[in-house]
Amino acid sequence: MIINRLEPGPTMESDELEAYKDRFSQSLSQTVPGRKELVVAQAKDCTIKTADGRLYLDFISGISVANVGHSHPAVVAAVKKQIENYAHVNVYGRFVLPIQVEIAERLASVAPGELGTAFLTSTGTEAVEGALKLARKYTGRSRFVAFERGFHGRTFGSLSVSWRPEYRAPFEPLLEGVDFVPFGDLDAVKRVVSDETAAVIVEPIQG
Repeated sequence: MIINRLEPGPTMESDELEAYKDRFSQSLSQTVPGRKELVVAQAKDCTIKTADGRLYLDFISGISVANVGHSHPAVVAAVKKQIENYAHVNVYGRFVLPIQVEIAERLASVAPGELGTAFLTSTGTEAVEGALKLARKYTGRSRFVAFERGFHGRTFGSLSVSWRPEYRAPFEPLLEGVDFVPFGDLDAVKRVVSDETAAVIVEPIQG
């Protein structure tokens, strides 16, 4: 069973757990309301083990490489192999990093059309920010079309093309020039696209 891959280890007493929760709330900026209840000790595949020894099936492990399972052997091996060579050097064109070249070429091989150049980022939000800037730079236009219920990130630009009012409201006014249309409504897109539109941004699987 999946849970058998989790190794036994020492557990925390309740007072120590509560202390960690307090320290977490005091020392880290909070992104969601409410008290945090789980203190994570270990994660394997789709199972999380908390510091009090309980096991949880992780239904939200979709961020970054976790969607292939926590501590996936191939991911762990790749990280170890790379970090033994170097962890990070200047990546903004000062040095040629073979692993970057290989990744960019692999992305180009599966990209549609003539997309042959990659801009590597750490997060989806950064990718969206880069795409918005690229669209404005390339077209010389300033407006965007986005879809209702789409989510693209919490930074200023990415939030501006995200729809959910509860995310937007605390930071408005956001970037001007964003037209929202119902998801999947091509006729609505055609109505709002104009000579001022730099790009249409789509979250194919909304979340």
